Amino acid sequence: TFLDSPSDTLKEFHRLLKPGGSLIVSVWEEFSLQQLADSIVNTMHAEGSVEDFLNLDTSAMGVLNQLTPYATPHEIENMISDSGFNLTHVNH
Repeated sequence: TFLDSPSDTLKEFHRLLKPGGSLIVSVWEEFSLQQLADSIVNTMHAEGSVEDFLNLDTSAMGVLNQLTPYATPHEIENMISDSGFNLTHVNH
């Protein structure tokens, strides 16, 4: 993931925000995720580092899902709620 522990990071955001404060989160759309996945895998192949994933799913989306397991809106919504936040507006 882009963060060592997204769940712990969200909990810390919740702890640090003033009462009534807002957290705004945005995620990629699926089409953009596919483009990002293709780019990451192509770069990893060029660098010879895709071997780190040889025992796992090495398709573009498989590698991306291993790098960003909380990349879908519903997964992030659940993690945000589990961190103590109240979801007030969700736009898909």
